[in-house]
Amino acid sequence: MHWAVKDKELVCVDDEGGIARVPAASIWRCFQGSADDTLPDLSEMGIRCSAKYQAPQLRLANTDDGPFGKLTLESKSHLGKITKLSDDHKSEHITSNNTWSPLFEGALEEILLAVKDTGAEIGIALNARQYMTCIRDLYDYSWFICECEFKAKEWSATHTPLQRRPPAKFTATLMDYQVRGSDWLTMMRESGVGVVLGDGMGLGKTIQVIKTICDLLEDNPEAKTLVICPSALVENWAREIEKFTCGLEYMMHRGSDRSRNYRTYTASVMITTYDVARMDAGVLSLVDWDMVVLDEAQFIKNPNSQRTRAIKSITRQTSIAVTGTPFENHMTDIWSLYDFCMPGFLGTVNMFTARYSDSEESASELGRVIAPTLLRRRLDDIPNDLPPIVTIPMPIALEPSEAEEYERRKQLYTQQGTAFGAIGNLLSDLAAPTYTENFLSNLKYEYLDAVVDEVIDYNEKIIVFAERRTTISALEDKYADRIPVYILNGSTPMDMRQQTIDEFSAVEGAAMLICNPTVGGAGLNITAANHVFHFSMQWNPAKIDQADARAHRRGQEKTVVVHYPFYASTIEEYMWDKVAKKRELAAEVVIGNKAESNADEVAQALSLSPIARKITKENEW
Repeated sequence: MHWAVKDKELVCVDDEGGIARVPAASIWRCFQGSADDTLPDLSEMGIRCSAKYQAPQLRLANTDDGPFGKLTLESKSHLGKITKLSDDHKSEHITSNNTWSPLFEGALEEILLAVKDTGAEIGIALNARQYMTCIRDLYDYSWFICECEFKAKEWSATHTPLQRRPPAKFTATLMDYQVRGSDWLTMMRESGVGVVLGDGMGLGKTIQVIKTICDLLEDNPEAKTLVICPSALVENWAREIEKFTCGLEYMMHRGSDRSRNYRTYTASVMITTYDVARMDAGVLSLVDWDMVVLDEAQFIKNPNSQRTRAIKSITRQTSIAVTGTPFENHMTDIWSLYDFCMPGFLGTVNMFTARYSDSEESASELGRVIAPTLLRRRLDDIPNDLPPIVTIPMPIALEPSEAEEYERRKQLYTQQGTAFGAIGNLLSDLAAPTYTENFLSNLKYEYLDAVVDEVIDYNEKIIVFAERRTTISALEDKYADRIPVYILNGSTPMDMRQQTIDEFSAVEGAAMLICNPTVGGAGLNITAANHVFHFSMQWNPAKIDQADARAHRRGQEKTVVVHYPFYASTIEEYMWDKVAKKRELAAEVVIGNKAESNADEVAQALSLSPIARKITKENEW
C-alpha cells in the first residue's frame, strides 16, 4: 500500500490499485509521526501539512451544457484562495500545490447530503426542477455560491431561437418575442416543469400556447391537451386554433348534452370552462392529459374553492397557467398557481405561509425560486416588436341556454315588429346588465373584469365605450369600489367634459373613463389611457377609429391595446364582419350615416344563429 494524490485527494492505494479514502484525523497523525502501523509512511511524499482549515463550498456555475448551470465543488482557504475540487471529491481534506489541508469537520458531508436531497448531481448540467430546488433549498447556506441565475424574462430576451423544424400543424408566423416565448414554453415542457405565462394584454399569449401544443404533437402525435378557460373565451380559443393551425383537431366540452364518456375524448385539444371542469373533474381525470392549460388562471387563486381543488385533481404530465395578472393580492395567490403548475414544490399552503409572508423580502426570496417558470413581459418591454396599437377582436360564445334564449327573442322581435327593430332590441339585450328585465348574458362583463384586473395590476388607465345608460350605470356601480371611475356622456355639460378628462388623467395609478362613443369618441385627447374597450358594437368603422384615436394619438407614450368583444354568431358578429369588410373595401356599411340599408343584408344579420354554430361544431367533432 502506498500514498497517492488523486484529484486533490490524498488516498491510499493497495497493490491491486484499489483506492481507500483516509479520514483527515488519521492523516494528521501521520504528519505528526503518531499514526498506527496500518498506514504507510508519508515522509517520502514531499507534502507539507497545513494546520489551517479550509472551507468547502458549492458553486452553481454557468455552463455551455444547459441554461440552468451545474454544481461544482471547491474549497476556500483562510486567505480567500479558491481551489476547484473534483466532482466526486469525498474526503474532508485537500492536497494542492504539495500542501495538505483539512476541511472543516462535517462541512463537506453537509454539502453532499444537501445536494443529494435536491436530486441534482455535482458536475452534471441541471434541469429546471433541479435548478429551482437548489435555489429554494440551498440559497441561504453560507457555503452556497450562486452565479447562475435563470430568469425566464431575461432568457427570452437574449437567447438565440431554438433551431428546430416548425411543427407541421402550425401555420402562423410569430413575432420574434413570441418565438422566444414559445421556445421557453417548449423547453420547460420538455423539462417536465409547469409554468406561468404572465405576458400582458396584446402580446399574444394564446398563439404562443397554440404553437407549444403543436410542438407537443410534433413530438407525440397522440398527445392530448386540455384547455380550461372562462366561458367568454371558449369561442376565441376555437377560432384561434382554426386560424393558426391546419389539421389540429379540437372539441368543445360544455353544455348539458356534453359527453361524459372519456373514450369519446379523441381530439388533440379539448376546450372547456372552469365550471364544467369542476363538475366533470372525475371523468376528465380518466384521460392521461399530456398538458393542461388554464387561461385566466387567476380563477384558481383561492386554494380552498371547490373549483380550484377539482381542477388540480385532473391528471396531467405538465401544466401551463396563462394569466396577465398572476399575483393580485396575497402570496397565497402565487402558491395556488404553482400548486397547479408544480404540485407540491412549494409545500402545503401552511408550510408556504410559514416561510413566505406578504412582505417585499419574502416576495424577493420567492421570486428567485420561481423566476425560471414565470414569463411576464409587458408591451413596453418589447417596443420594437409591436405596432403602436394592438387590436384584440374577442368572439364570445353564448352559453347553450343563452343561445336558445337569443334565438327565442330574435324570433319574437321579428314577429312583433320590423327587422330593424329586432336588431336594436337584440343589441340592447346583449348589453343589458344582470338586474334588468332584458338581461341575456354576463359574459362580456366577465371579459371586461379580466381586462380591468390587468389594468389595475399595471397601474394603467382604460377607456370603456358604451352606448346605453343602463350599461354605463352598471359599469360605474361595478367598478367604483375598485378604481376611480369617471363618466362622459350626453348629460355631461360641454364645459365640464375637458375637466372630467383632466381629472381622470391626473389620477396616479389605475382609473376608468366610461364614454358614450358619440360624446367621447371625437375631438378629445385622452392619452393618459392606453387601454380601450368597446363594450358597444358600432356599425360605422370611422366611429370606431375615432374612438380609438382618443388614446392612440400624438402624446401617447405607451402601446395602446384595444379590445373589440362581440358575441359570436349573433348580430354583433355580423356587425364586426361588416366593419372589417368596410375597412377592406372602403364600401358603405349596412346601416351607416350615409348608406341605406339593404333588405338582404338585414336578413343576413338576423340569420346568424349561435345554436347553428354549436350544431355545426358538434357535427365536425
